[in-house]
Amino acid sequence: MLKSVGRSLMVGALLAAALGGGTARADKWESTVNGAKAHDEVVAILDYKKAQARKVEEVFYGLRDRLYVVSPTSKTQYTNNFLTPTSVNYTVRVEASFDAAAVTALYTTLRGAQANFSEGEHEVKIKFPQGTVVLKIYDEIYPTFQRLVRGGYAFEARAVLLDKEQTVIASSDNSLLLSVVETSNGGLDFSVTPLLRTYTKAEAPDLSGLLSTDGSEKPNPKVAELEQFFGEPAYRLSYSNDATFYSLPVASLKDVSS
Repeated sequence: MLKSVGRSLMVGALLAAALGGGTARADKWESTVNGAKAHDEVVAILDYKKAQARKVEEVFYGLRDRLYVVSPTSKTQYTNNFLTPTSVNYTVRVEASFDAAAVTALYTTLRGAQANFSEGEHEVKIKFPQGTVVLKIYDEIYPTFQRLVRGGYAFEARAVLLDKEQTVIASSDNSLLLSVVETSNGGLDFSVTPLLRTYTKAEAPDLSGLLSTDGSEKPNPKVAELEQFFGEPAYRLSYSNDATFYSLPVASLKDVSS
């Protein structure tokens, strides 16, 4: 037992001697680092990211309901059918634009917040009538930015018909989707007119001749059309500036004032 302990002490002494004994000295096995400086840099970066995350939420959260202006025109049209004498399809033509004051305020805010967006792995360009603002956003914060401006800052609206007392008579059956034109790398373009679209039900392709064959081994193109139809959403976005009220009672039509 005593002999074993003695051998362990001897090995420990030899190892200590090999590594330089009890004296601390810089050699090929050691390098000096500035841990205090690294600590300060890490803390500074984390503080910067926190500030950037707060600024992204502060600037872009809830902004979409102030950016757009949808102006209904006085040009309306209606269609009726002898088979449905008590109702009509009533259509209101609308035009979309940006609220100039809101867009200018966004531009001014982003220009003033450049210190919060000078570092990051992702570069986002946002175009304005006044010029282009470049934002740099860190990896951890970029998904938040994407979520807030998803679909080009899309905003969904419906038209309503009002009587002279501002009572709602009817709400349009189709919704209008307004959005900013998206640029490459997830950017936005406020320098051009916003997009105005609506969801329309996709029409099934003509299936006549689906089961027929010309005797060749070539695949029937109708099969490919059918596969494409079922592979896409049933309702698809298409450009439109019409808000439609289907089956609006004729009796209600006389009360519409705006």
